[in-house]
Amino acid sequence: RAGEVNGELEQACASCHDMLDWRMAARGRLYTALLYPLFALLVLSAVLIFLFVSVVPSLEQFLNATQSTLAWHSRALLHVSNWLTHAWLPLVASVVLLVLTTLALRQTLKTFRRLTDHWLLQMPILGTLFVELSLSRYALVCSRLYRSGVDLDHSLHISEGVLRNSVLRQSLVRVRESLNAGATLSESMDTTTRLPASFRRILAAGESAGALGQALSQAGDQHHRRAQ
Repeated sequence: RAGEVNGELEQACASCHDMLDWRMAARGRLYTALLYPLFALLVLSAVLIFLFVSVVPSLEQFLNATQSTLAWHSRALLHVSNWLTHAWLPLVASVVLLVLTTLALRQTLKTFRRLTDHWLLQMPILGTLFVELSLSRYALVCSRLYRSGVDLDHSLHISEGVLRNSVLRQSLVRVRESLNAGATLSESMDTTTRLPASFRRILAAGESAGALGQALSQAGDQHHRRAQ
C-alpha cells in the first residue's frame, strides 16, 4: 500500500520479501526452540498417566496384602492413582476441550482476546519474547515506510496492522492518537507502560536528532537481536 502511494512499488515488494523471509526465519527458530520441551512434556505426561493407571494399582494390592500401616504420602499416591484410573480419559478430553474453547473465544469475543493477550504479556519469559518480536516487526515495518517517504501518521497506522497482540496494538494506537493531538513522539510514548524503556529512548533520540527513520530501524534490529 505504501509503495503504491509513493510510487516505489518495486522497493515495497522487495521490503515485503525481506519481511516475509524474516518472519519465516523467526517462526522456524521459535518452533525449533519449543519442539523438544513440548515433546518431552507430552512423553512425561503419558508416562505419569501410565504409572498411575497401571503400575500403582498393582502396588496397592501388594501393600494391602502386607497389612501394614501406610504413610500419608503413600495413601495420597494411592488416592491419586484411583482417581486417575477412573478420570484420565475425561481429564484428557477436558484439556482438549479447554484449548479448543479458548481458541474459539479468542476469535469471536474481543474482550476475551484482550484478556488472554494481557495474560500472555504478563508471562515471565514468553511475555518478554512476545514484546521483543512484536516491537521488532513493528519498528522495522514503520522504518521502511517512513524512510520511503510515507508520512509518520500513515506509517504508524500501517505498522499497527502487523501486531497480533491486541493489548500491545492498542497501546501503540494511543501513542499515534496522542501524536496527532499535538504531542511529540517521546511524549506520546510516555502515555503507555507497555513499551520498554530502551525502545522509547532510541526513538526519542532519533526524533530529537531528526533521524527518526534510522532510529526505528535501529530499534527494530536491537529488539530482533534480543528476541533471538
